[in-house]
Amino acid sequence: MNKKELGLVLARRMNITQVEAKRLTNALFDILMEEISSGVSVKISGFGSFYLRPKLRGSFRRRIVFRPGKTLKAHVEEKDGERKNVGSSEEI
Repeated sequence: MNKKELGLVLARRMNITQVEAKRLTNALFDILMEEISSGVSVKISGFGSFYLRPKLRGSFRRRIVFRPGKTLKAHVEEKDGERKNVGSSEEI
């Protein structure tokens, strides 16, 4: 999924126009980029955290790290379990 597709899904789920959804997604990503690049950790409850970490010792470069939250991890594991069950029943 790309940003445009995310906006389309948001518009449908929120029953708003695609223009409004585009403005919302752009604003959200702008805020995330501003905060993360300034060194502020962004924690989204249930989803995860974004933060900067030094890339190498003595280096001025930093890397962006995403650590998924418990809810996101559980959701992904649940979906993986569903796929595994579907795949095993097809093999029989």
